[in-house]
Amino acid sequence: MAKGVLNLFNVLLPFIITPYVYRVLGAHNMGNIDYATVLFGYFGMLGMSGIYNYGLREISAHRNNRKVVTDTYKNLFCIGLITNLLFLAIYILFILFFIHDPELKRISYILCGNLVSQIIYVEWYNEAMEEFKFITVKTVLIRLISFIFIFTLVRNESDEYIYVMITVAVAVLNYLVSYIYSRKKISISWRDLLKQSKELQACTALQFFDPRRNKPHSQCRCNTRAECGRILYINIRYCSTQGLSEEELYICTGVCRRRGHASLCLFFFLNKYNLQDN
Repeated sequence: MAKGVLNLFNVLLPFIITPYVYRVLGAHNMGNIDYATVLFGYFGMLGMSGIYNYGLREISAHRNNRKVVTDTYKNLFCIGLITNLLFLAIYILFILFFIHDPELKRISYILCGNLVSQIIYVEWYNEAMEEFKFITVKTVLIRLISFIFIFTLVRNESDEYIYVMITVAVAVLNYLVSYIYSRKKISISWRDLLKQSKELQACTALQFFDPRRNKPHSQCRCNTRAECGRILYINIRYCSTQGLSEEELYICTGVCRRRGHASLCLFFFLNKYNLQDN
């Protein structure tokens, strides 16, 4: 019932707002906004990296297993943090070097807020846990707020930037409320999330690149990437305190003590990822 109300609301509201916005801002301004939004959409899609579909599927399948749900939430949040920050930097460079129209460039900069807000996008968790009542109430209230602000503040063609800022603010508020609500069910500290992010970075490089052989690893047998990264990080912390030479560091390697061995140039990671203890 709640999801049906939400779908109906999502269909009806644009029928009211869209004609008004096009009439007030004009074809030229709306053309710039639509063009900038389409360009941003590619970077936003890359920033999400399929997190929504994967998170929805995995948590739906294991919603009664708290450990699996927590681990999935933590891993996907960290991946989203890394990918969205990466593509935010790429998007800013794209704006600087490839967008020359001043008006279009300002709109694109405002849209950067959407990529930042995607870091805390966890609606896949709420949907997987079937929190449809919360999603419906939240979405309806936020959309009504945006409806009021648009009809109050967007009154002529010069208000195009205000309209873009309202749309970005609505997205940020929507994601923020969902994130706060999900954190009531998932007890994870930001310190844990940042630690997990570092482990995922190390493990990703471990599984896909061997600096001595310049080819993918085939010997890592950890159950998960997080497990591999955690063991790798422990070994790096130990070996970096022993005063070993570069060759000795390579021999020391990141050894997966639980399930086998993974050949790794430890010196490469110490320099590239700065994983030494401070």
